[in-house]
Amino acid sequence: MNRHAFYCIISFFCGLLFIEWFPIPIINITELVFSYILNPLNFFAASLVIIVGVLITAEMIREEMILKAIDSIKNRECNFNVLICIIFVINFITLINIGFWQTVVFFCFSIIYGIISIDF
Repeated sequence: MNRHAFYCIISFFCGLLFIEWFPIPIINITELVFSYILNPLNFFAASLVIIVGVLITAEMIREEMILKAIDSIKNRECNFNVLICIIFVINFITLINIGFWQTVVFFCFSIIYGIISIDF
């Protein structure tokens, strides 16, 4: 299996686990803080998953979405890199349907870190 396809799968599952382990109910902020103080394992697991997911997704954004996709467009060829980019976008559309705000946080952190880590 290609490394980028594996990154795409891991990124999706990290986002899915983050959505499941870090629910954002419409309640008071103090209740949300106290729920994570009383159940720190859930908060720690969600934090660990978002860190791993953001690092992998940022690598995908930096390498696949920006650098290799531009090369593929310039050469006018549809190859595996373009397919991975399409699957990557479908992953995030699926995650948005499952948990909107968690996916927005996940995607924003990934984009910011991916853009910061670009070396030209």
